[in-house]
Amino acid sequence: MVKKLYKHQRLMLSYSFTEQHPALFVEMRLGKTLVSLRRMKAYSPRNPGSGGRKVLVVLPQSAFQGWITDGAEEGWGAVELVGNRKQKQKALILGLEMKSKVGVLFLLNKEGWQALPEITEIPWDVVVADESHFLKNPTAKVTKFYCKNFRSIPHRWILTGTPCPEGEHEYFSQLCF
Repeated sequence: MVKKLYKHQRLMLSYSFTEQHPALFVEMRLGKTLVSLRRMKAYSPRNPGSGGRKVLVVLPQSAFQGWITDGAEEGWGAVELVGNRKQKQKALILGLEMKSKVGVLFLLNKEGWQALPEITEIPWDVVVADESHFLKNPTAKVTKFYCKNFRSIPHRWILTGTPCPEGEHEYFSQLCF
């Protein structure tokens, strides 16, 4: 059974169809994840024969379960890129081989790129920065990495309930992504 969207979610979804790289700065617990998953289903995969869309979601570990649960309800497969480098590499390879009618979500915490820099070489269909305020500091290594390495990705999303807790200048790097 497909969850019905609330009015505010339908408005977010409608907005997301007007943008190639949507930004949802919406309070927590209002359904940004579900809206994102629904919209991403409409994207054409870069490699149609690869088993669906490949989506990298960079997020806090505490949000993994929400993406896994909502994703499963929407028909997505999910791969957690956790553990040491070898474990992350193995999960990445297995996930890339996974077949799903809708696609596969690869969940990585914001520091995960340090153990898995090869994520930049994968032709992702979408890269999502959930709780995107981790990109607020333009001089931070994490911000430089994500802003520099995913420019060719057809769809980049930023999601957060607190985009600039310390001032408007914190929007800049998030929007650069």
